[in-house]
Amino acid sequence: MKKGFTVITGGNSGNGKAIALSLNKIGYPLLILDLDTKDIKKEISKNVIFANVDVTDYSSFEKEIRKAEKKFGPVVNMINNAGVMILEKADLQPVEQMSNMIDINFKGVVYGTQIALKSMKKNKEGTIINVSSIAGIKGFDSHSVYCGTKFAVRGYSETVRAEVASENIRVTIISPGVVKTNLLEGTTNKDIKKGYEEWRDEAKAFIHANDIANSISYVLEQPKSVTIREIVIGPTTQVE
Repeated sequence: MKKGFTVITGGNSGNGKAIALSLNKIGYPLLILDLDTKDIKKEISKNVIFANVDVTDYSSFEKEIRKAEKKFGPVVNMINNAGVMILEKADLQPVEQMSNMIDINFKGVVYGTQIALKSMKKNKEGTIINVSSIAGIKGFDSHSVYCGTKFAVRGYSETVRAEVASENIRVTIISPGVVKTNLLEGTTNKDIKKGYEEWRDEAKAFIHANDIANSISYVLEQPKSVTIREIVIGPTTQVE
């Protein structure tokens, strides 16, 4: 069994679920966090703790990590994966949708990183993996707020990486292109959603959640003296 434990946010579905299944198979003790964990519970039962947590609630987020530390020892890997993508034109997007993306996609990453660092700095060891997006590298139509949150994740992560490098703590950014998951479910503009899905499926311009899970495993399995600063991963057929 691996030393300490790994936290995965948004671990009930999509990329998070694939990451959890992959790491569980190779012996990582896990704390899986999501608003609801009923689906992932059906597929993992050993060496894992589940908690229904909103990553925008700092106190609840921290409480569950500290509880897990009592069972597994220190948190050694933090995978800030929870995120939402709600597409809409910049002038039309409802305030609630914008706030939701900012809170989950950016604040959730900041909160998770800070909570984990409190333990990692004491132990002089740890790896933080923050899931951004190719939409954090370039802009896309109808992605304005989503892109803004993912650009923020990249800037924040790179700054933290430099800040904690001397303390033997690694920070990695994973920036996926199009992944065929349920991420688009929150988009209420039917025309935008339909256009996105038609382009994705007709061009076969997508990868799968397992591809993201494999990249996470690759980062974690590197020697502790090696930091993979960023992985940009996407389908070969995705041009942008």
